Amino acid sequence: LLAAAATGLRVIFCVGEKEGENINSVLRKQLTKGLRRFPLQKLRLLNIAYEPVWAIGTGRPCKPDNALVAKMLTRRILTGMFKKRALAEKVRILYGGSVNSKISQSYITEGQMDGLLVGGASLKPKEFIGIVDSVGL
Repeated sequence: LLAAAATGLRVIFCVGEKEGENINSVLRKQLTKGLRRFPLQKLRLLNIAYEPVWAIGTGRPCKPDNALVAKMLTRRILTGMFKKRALAEKVRILYGGSVNSKISQSYITEGQMDGLLVGGASLKPKEFIGIVDSVGL
């Protein structure tokens, strides 16, 4: 993350819990350890993707309201780390984890995510176009 951000590249830092783990403690640990030396002046380059490990590649995405909880937790943790909400608000928070065209729009509307991190579905042209169309791009 640090090397990529130093060159001006946008970076994606993926976080998420395994099935049965406490989302709050897992996100707090991952974010504080992973971003402890991330420079404040580079926050505009940072994207965080909430990807519950149990959902990746399983076809079992989390519900949009659970993604919203993860986004709110992430935003609160970032605000505490960077000491200012305005700095934390510069970070885009995405959802990833079995994203498909049937549910993608609900992550943007109900889950209030800033975008999506599309994995396997991006390798299927019709499905990927369906995802893009569903979110109005």
